[in-house]
Amino acid sequence: MNKEFYDNERVIDLNEQKDLHLREKKVSLARIVIFLGMVASFGVGYDYYREGYWGGAILLLIFIRFVSYHDEIKNRQKFLTSRLNVLNSYIVRARGTWRKRSQDGSCYLKNDRPQDTDLYIFGEGSIFQYICAARTKRGRDRLAESLSPIPPKDFNAIRIRQNGVAELLQRPRLSLDLEAFARLMKNDHDTTGLLKAVEEPLKQSTKFLYVRFLPFPIFVIQCFLTYQGILSPLLLPFVPLFSISLALILFRYTSEILKPLETLSKELKLYQAIFERIESTDFNSKSLKNIRDALTGDVSAAQNLKYLSLLVQIVNTTKNPFVYLLFNAMFLMDFFSAAAFLSWRKTAANHLRQWIDAWSEMEVLISFASIGQTRSNYCFPKLLDGDKPRINKSFDCRQKRRTKQRGFTRLHDDYNRCEYVRQNYMDSHSCQFGTFSLRGRACLCRKFFCQSNGDFYFNSCQR
Repeated sequence: MNKEFYDNERVIDLNEQKDLHLREKKVSLARIVIFLGMVASFGVGYDYYREGYWGGAILLLIFIRFVSYHDEIKNRQKFLTSRLNVLNSYIVRARGTWRKRSQDGSCYLKNDRPQDTDLYIFGEGSIFQYICAARTKRGRDRLAESLSPIPPKDFNAIRIRQNGVAELLQRPRLSLDLEAFARLMKNDHDTTGLLKAVEEPLKQSTKFLYVRFLPFPIFVIQCFLTYQGILSPLLLPFVPLFSISLALILFRYTSEILKPLETLSKELKLYQAIFERIESTDFNSKSLKNIRDALTGDVSAAQNLKYLSLLVQIVNTTKNPFVYLLFNAMFLMDFFSAAAFLSWRKTAANHLRQWIDAWSEMEVLISFASIGQTRSNYCFPKLLDGDKPRINKSFDCRQKRRTKQRGFTRLHDDYNRCEYVRQNYMDSHSCQFGTFSLRGRACLCRKFFCQSNGDFYFNSCQR
């Protein structure tokens, strides 16, 4: 573990936190002063000079900008807090006190797969508990699948993933930033409901949304005719009242269209920040290039989520009763929001699953990279093609100790690096070992409990 790097990062983040705290106090004070000045300016315009209204309007715009800037400071503070938590999790794992981590993967244990507990793959004190950096449910499911003791038929997928992990080890800040953004999400965040809601076709007709173009031009024409004296001013409220009535009558239909947005509001900005970080990085390994290409294919994931995030903000704003009545009276905002979301679904919704899967794969790579980021000694296995077992002769091979127990072979090894190979003719099963295995699966280097239909294993070790 590069302890100096993580200590420096922690000091930098703590110093920035202090700076942001002081800046937040200044901005809060400035907001109060500007707000009081704005109220006073409007008061002067109302009582004495109309020019006061102009000063109040200018101060209102300045106040809105300060509110936005204050939100940016708060968001940055949240990110730095999350990043410090990530740094602390690395330090905890390096110190050996990681067994207190809540996510141990016990839900992935299977009764018909004893290797899960015998090889400490899942459960308390397992490799899953040690390396898991996934925050989403899909990411954890993908990580659990990659830790399966059943070896794959093709080693190329493992080699490609190894290259991705190796590159992430050369980009520790990227891993820190991505994991920090992910930690701001709800624990075990699940996008299954959103994907299902977005991908299934609408059962209702959407032709009623074309009505949204009528109220505003009719209201403008009515105002012009009233100004010319052709219509009575008493008729001016007619169009706004009609628009509000129409929005209320069709509220159930517009809410059904916008329902998927309710399941993903806060997370949208986080996904947007994550995708922007990945899209702006020039990767070298094939696995990381594939992830970036999945996000920047036909359409940009970050840009489309930015548009969707803005739409969600508008929808959430209209939940205020006063804003709802005002926006729908003037523009039928519910109809425009529903139409905008339908347009987004046509262009980008088909790619949403691909984007989410790309991030799940990135979570897996970050999890595996945490081994190299928290340990001084680590290595990548060299996978040899072919069915016939072979021993790397550069290793100092020695058999430590084996005992028979209920038809199984129990193997013990205290060395830092170890692997299991077959002595006689064996099937395609393989045993786990240290930081790598004959079939490319990573696990803790402790004592193991291996079985393969009565066949015989021995261990090859090197200090």
